[in-house]
Amino acid sequence: MTRFGLTVAAGIAAFAFGAGPVEAGERYFTYTYEPKVLPEGAIEFEPWYTARIGKASGVYNRWDLRMELEFGLSDWLQTALYLNVRGRYADGARSGMNDEARYSQDDTTVKGISSEWLVKIWDPTADPVGLALYFEPGYDGKEAEWEMKLLLGKTLGGLTLAYNAVFEWEWEFEREAGEGLEVEREAFFFLNVLGANVGLGKGWRFGVEATTRSRWAEFTRPRYTAVFAGPGLHYGGKRGWWASLTVLAQLGSSNPTAHGLELSANERVEVRLMLGIDIPGSPSPAPSGGAARPPAPGEFAPIE
Repeated sequence: MTRFGLTVAAGIAAFAFGAGPVEAGERYFTYTYEPKVLPEGAIEFEPWYTARIGKASGVYNRWDLRMELEFGLSDWLQTALYLNVRGRYADGARSGMNDEARYSQDDTTVKGISSEWLVKIWDPTADPVGLALYFEPGYDGKEAEWEMKLLLGKTLGGLTLAYNAVFEWEWEFEREAGEGLEVEREAFFFLNVLGANVGLGKGWRFGVEATTRSRWAEFTRPRYTAVFAGPGLHYGGKRGWWASLTVLAQLGSSNPTAHGLELSANERVEVRLMLGIDIPGSPSPAPSGGAARPPAPGEFAPIE
């Protein structure tokens, strides 16, 4: 079995083993964060799988696997730990069409760990607009990343809207002989991410997501801005798990390398699948629709 197959099998096994009987928070989007947190004491396991497919020519497939464990610390604070893995397969691929050399590779790399901190300020349902702040540092021994997000969102009945303004700062290190680590490369990224979806009934939701990605050099000017958009599908409910799928296609770029697209740092198509699996025994919010949970032993039912 290929590394790709082993990874997918491991994710399916984790899903089958971890599925529990209770419901916790659900993510309706895979790229766009909503300004909400898990209930206090709740724990959720979320494996992410992202496939990035297609360069200017040849065969190119990259996959990213993130194994996330989320913890609800309070009604306004959530944290999470990630293990990140990346794999690439290329056969005669190239990013541009101007006599650029073709390349081939087949590798899998552990890309280190990340830590997420999400602070909710306003709630997307109870307040006029939801607002939250997101921070994520990451490190793998050779590269470090600091990611910050401003999260906005609003829930209007069955309609959910969300917007993220994202800043990423990346460093790549190199160890000089007889010296410590020194920064070899530095990059800045600005992203706008937008999501909208609507409930279809029986746990299903359909929507769209769109994003612009800009890479900057020393805050002077963007090297490129690439635009992606595509549909998304979500299934959730009261089964102790949920799943979200998004397919994004690159629509264009300000500094294209081929076919009007930026295919050096980006790909033609991205497909992301996320699963959410409640850890049994952790608290769960009331089911959607506002129904209250039944009284626990020793409690009195509220008077209507």
